[in-house]
Amino acid sequence: MREYLAFSSIFSFVGIALFIISGFAQYKMSKSIGFKYAWLGFIPVVSVYSLGRIATTYVKKDGSKSTKFGPILLVLNILQYILVAVFLVFTIISVIEIVGNAEDAISQNIAMELDMFVSVVPVIISFFVLFAVEIAFLICFHIALWRVYVLFDEKNATIFTVLSVFFNFLTPIFLFLIRKKQPTFCFKDNLN
Repeated sequence: MREYLAFSSIFSFVGIALFIISGFAQYKMSKSIGFKYAWLGFIPVVSVYSLGRIATTYVKKDGSKSTKFGPILLVLNILQYILVAVFLVFTIISVIEIVGNAEDAISQNIAMELDMFVSVVPVIISFFVLFAVEIAFLICFHIALWRVYVLFDEKNATIFTVLSVFFNFLTPIFLFLIRKKQPTFCFKDNLN
């Protein structure tokens, strides 16, 4: 039990430290671009909005403006939390119902039939919906992250993005490393 508490404490401390590093990096980047409310990177659910807002300042090669990643990432992130809650509720209800059906089957000395497991269907459906939203979020997040990397360190943007995909804990470190650089390929119209 002690080992579990020690590992939990260490991982919690590292997670909080990485979140603060990411928030500080987003704060500095937002300030260098000229955003109001640069502190949004420190708010847990809203920090993806801050990152997406920075990515929105990226100008494509054809001169067109970038997708508005801030609202997209925020909505997908909130949707993830809602779907996780729905999935957990459906799972708990399903387990309770299946255990009740099993107790009835044992007390009546009958075999459990397929219709006794029908409560698993909402669990499966909610899992696949959650999975689809998670994939959509990760795709949007990493596209936005690549755009942030290009804005602040074009030379290393691709390698930072690839490493961030495979080693997510490196993302705050990369953001922190490039926070002081001046953004390039950036428009400054309607920033706030």
